[in-house]
Amino acid sequence: MKSLNMGNAQTGAVLAGRCVMPAMARDSARPVLGLGHRRPDERALTSETEDHATAQPDGNRSIAHLVPEQGSGARLNRASMRIRLVVIDGHTLIRYGLSELAAQNPEIEIVAECSSMADALSVVQAARPDVVTADVTLPDGDGLELARQLRDLRTDLGIVLLTSCAQDDVMFRALETGVSAFVPKTAPLEELLAAIRHAAVAASSFTAAGLAAALFRRRAMQDQFGLSVRENEVLQLLRRGMSTPEIARAMSISHSTAKTYVARLYEKLGAANRAQALMAAVHYGLIRYEQTTPGRAEALM
Repeated sequence: MKSLNMGNAQTGAVLAGRCVMPAMARDSARPVLGLGHRRPDERALTSETEDHATAQPDGNRSIAHLVPEQGSGARLNRASMRIRLVVIDGHTLIRYGLSELAAQNPEIEIVAECSSMADALSVVQAARPDVVTADVTLPDGDGLELARQLRDLRTDLGIVLLTSCAQDDVMFRALETGVSAFVPKTAPLEELLAAIRHAAVAASSFTAAGLAAALFRRRAMQDQFGLSVRENEVLQLLRRGMSTPEIARAMSISHSTAKTYVARLYEKLGAANRAQALMAAVHYGLIRYEQTTPGRAEALM
């Protein structure tokens, strides 16, 4: 199957209070989700005199193109309900590949593109897209942090996160961030198209191939560690950056008992120090990424 460089059985679940949707059936002949099913709060079309953004593949430099439209023929047709897409990716070939994908699928219109986190927010605000695709790893920042900022900026914005490394912990971080869809760059093009269509009509729900399998693996790992109530408490205190004496005071136990709990926790997590323990806990879903305080944790090692 064709991909961007860009899986598998589609699955769904409900997690962390968000609606988690199954990834959509792949059908290259027609849209999986009818584009007539627009949200009732969809913004009105802009006037013909207003500028909008257009994608133009460029070199490796940071780009953010905004160009005026030429006449009424370039305007969106309300009857067609095209998906306005902004592409944020540091790789020129990925941006070009998405441009080609849009050219072959008339319901998708790339209205802007940029290659850096620094440009992303201003480009999105200017282009007013329905959906944004963003790489997890940008040249100047974290795509997950950008997704969080975009979600704060607009609750109705569809956000599709693309990744070169489809790890379970990255998928769960994307879910917790408020992303609409999570797609490996090795996925078939039909899966990416389905994710964009899903994000356009259900921005607040989450879809990802293999989500149920990832949930099963997370549960199995949590059961495997078998942390006691006290060990879980120690983990949460370590996550807050507390030293062993501070943990002892917080739990009203002796310093030696606190050291025993910490050592036992490290052993179960296969960690040699505090930073490794926190990284393992995030990886296996025992704590959430944004809960960690790595700077202080490293200082206390």
